[in-house]
Amino acid sequence: MYKLLEMHILFHQMREEVEEHVSDEVINSMLSYLSKLEITLWGMEKPRNFLRDMLVTMLYKDLKNIGVVKLHEGVCYGYKVSKNSLMHNTDVIREKLYGWAKEQIVLGNKNTWNAAARNSSLGNQVKDTNLWIDSTDFPLAERNGMGKSSEYWSFKLNSSGQRFMTLQDAHSRVLKVWGGYSPKLYDGHFLRSHRDFWCKDDRR
Repeated sequence: MYKLLEMHILFHQMREEVEEHVSDEVINSMLSYLSKLEITLWGMEKPRNFLRDMLVTMLYKDLKNIGVVKLHEGVCYGYKVSKNSLMHNTDVIREKLYGWAKEQIVLGNKNTWNAAARNSSLGNQVKDTNLWIDSTDFPLAERNGMGKSSEYWSFKLNSSGQRFMTLQDAHSRVLKVWGGYSPKLYDGHFLRSHRDFWCKDDRR
């Protein structure tokens, strides 16, 4: 678990750290999507950029794996916002962004994959490659029955988790996601169980 700084940090410091990992283009795209939805955010005070502040809070929480209590205790927003409001707002925004995320993940076809590879700077060593696939394990909150003998145990994380497989192009753009599933399923076994996906004529 990531530990927040012992001292309080200002919200703009948290925002700057988020922006080191998530570009303005992506954040603005998320905001544009969210602004078109009916979202009820909680807060005793709601300044003009309240939606953006709560989006940044959600991203920081997920990037650093910090609980709402730590956020509430450690971040100075410059206005009043309760622990319950932070919990509600981050949960609502994350749920609403599911639709945005689905819009970003477009499989494409061989022509788009090859075009991305031609316009990359990866060099001749991978000149015949247009797709990359790899798995990543993400931690789960610990619960009873999630020990090393559990299907949820990840030896990569040395804790409980779920595995996701991602397909990416030469620009590291995610084209498809599978999961979550047991971290104990080897990548080779996953590919074998999904052989039909790779053998479709329109993807060759």
